[in-house]
Amino acid sequence: MYLVGIDISKYKHDCFIATETGCVIQKNFSFHNSKAGFDQLLKLLQSLDASQIMRIGLEATGHYGFNLKMFLEKNGFSFMEFNPLLTHKFSQAQSLKKTKTDPLDAKSIARLLLSVEYKTYPPQSYHMFFLKSLSRLRSSFVLQRSKHLVQLTNILEYLFPEFKPFFHHKLGKTALYILYKFVSPSKISKMNSAHFHAVISAMLNSFS
Repeated sequence: MYLVGIDISKYKHDCFIATETGCVIQKNFSFHNSKAGFDQLLKLLQSLDASQIMRIGLEATGHYGFNLKMFLEKNGFSFMEFNPLLTHKFSQAQSLKKTKTDPLDAKSIARLLLSVEYKTYPPQSYHMFFLKSLSRLRSSFVLQRSKHLVQLTNILEYLFPEFKPFFHHKLGKTALYILYKFVSPSKISKMNSAHFHAVISAMLNSFS
């Protein structure tokens, strides 16, 4: 069995590979957090004996490891995520030294894989992640739009308080068109029938 420990960081990841008997296969292997770095890791994993079981473990470190996890899943590899607090406590229990380095963290994760039940990360969780992200983004846009509408309404009422009573929707298409074309109260007051027909025409074209 291969035990693959990967320590996640912002710009690079560290990998340590050993067998369940303690035989070190790959020590202190670092690769960039990029497509080129992921390809290096893939080449290493594919070079191992395919007949052996492989367990891959990494820390749950937020978005820094997201692309790597997607890459592993796309290439047919399962993996297990560990809480950073758990890996930290396990590493402390393995040694009395307080040394902390990424290669040592990767080695500790590989060892931890052997001492726990291997529960792989469910692929459908990524779909849920995308849906939640899109929903939150939409909610933030709706909230921003509401705030901007309030700000625009307040400014309009300060600068041109007479404008509001003439429109059921003070920021509707007709009202916004008039404000955009005529800019100021003085110019709006000088509108004539030709301008009125131009407004009607523009509104009809916007609905066609």
